[in-house]
Amino acid sequence: MNAFGVDIATMLDDLKLPLEAIRWKEILRGPELENLSAQQLLREVLEPQYIESMNNRYETNLRLSSLIDKSALVSNLVSGSVRRYNDEVVRQLLTFRFAQNRMNVGVYGITDAGKSYFMAAFCKEACRKKLPLQVCGLLRFVRRAAGS
Repeated sequence: MNAFGVDIATMLDDLKLPLEAIRWKEILRGPELENLSAQQLLREVLEPQYIESMNNRYETNLRLSSLIDKSALVSNLVSGSVRRYNDEVVRQLLTFRFAQNRMNVGVYGITDAGKSYFMAAFCKEACRKKLPLQVCGLLRFVRRAAGS
């Protein structure tokens, strides 16, 4: 590794970007450097740290969401013999405009209708999209709104 490469690796370490520093050193030691454009090189160096940061943010948002069932998936929100979903409402909610507009969504229905699963799936998807949401019951929501 030349002095230029060592200098950049040191900067990445000092900036507390360990995955970038490791990837930078790997690229400099390997044959691939000659075949990468400047943009590709930048992407190769940044991508591992970016992926780790996004995964950590997702895990943090998921932990803070108060979800009980973290296995819920939006892809399972399809009408069938047991559950009936309004597909248009599901599509509209999946845009997450309500979250971007800082609005609340209430879900209600009969016992065992799948309300909790429905909201868990949406909350998980929101966390994936970097939108921190929280699932809570009506009583907790009212108490928060009242400031108690």
